[in-house]
Amino acid sequence: MASPRELKSSTQLLVEGINPKRVFRVFCESWGVSDVEIHDFGNNENLRPYLETFARTDGFRRVRNLGIIRDAETSAKSALESGQNTLRSVGLSYRSLRENSTPGNPFVSVFVLPNGMDQGNLESLLWRSIEDTSEARCANEFLGCLDLGDIRVTRRDKARIQAYLASKSKPHGSVGVAAERGNWDAEHDAFAEIRRFLTNLQGAPSAPEPARIEPEEDSRGPGKRR
Repeated sequence: MASPRELKSSTQLLVEGINPKRVFRVFCESWGVSDVEIHDFGNNENLRPYLETFARTDGFRRVRNLGIIRDAETSAKSALESGQNTLRSVGLSYRSLRENSTPGNPFVSVFVLPNGMDQGNLESLLWRSIEDTSEARCANEFLGCLDLGDIRVTRRDKARIQAYLASKSKPHGSVGVAAERGNWDAEHDAFAEIRRFLTNLQGAPSAPEPARIEPEEDSRGPGKRR
């Protein structure tokens, strides 16, 4: 994905795909997280070249807080380690896997979906917010029927989210469009961790501005240079 031409906000968020970009834009608005620019870096393989270009973008020196959200897929630990290596390769890093941010300029934070610990992705997180609904139970029954027919569903959370969205009055396969239509309850407890991450991102401590060195005054009075 192409990097932006200019960065205008001191808080930047990079996400893995256009659908997460749309979802988190809606969530940020719902949670009052303002003045955050959200960018789609494509996929994990593209993160390093994207960051290399992003760090040279006009306005990057003004960035104080940088957040990255990516999927865990099969392992949250491996995803964090991969993110750590990628950040280090472009001169950015965070302290450790559990304390996954670093003071600096910018202050970098990383969140691995669905919750920083479990395997999965954005759809895994969204599923947790609707799994107790009657529509979700029907989606599970549908996948159970596929299992009985020896049809292998390899990305189960994505599949059952698609089945759930098919139940809406205006079905659409995009979870981002679903967010814009209000299909995800941003106040659900399932989103507590990602909400905390995004709220803290905006309020993260940043590196102090370089101190200005004022010219010394001499005995000839204020404003006189030696």
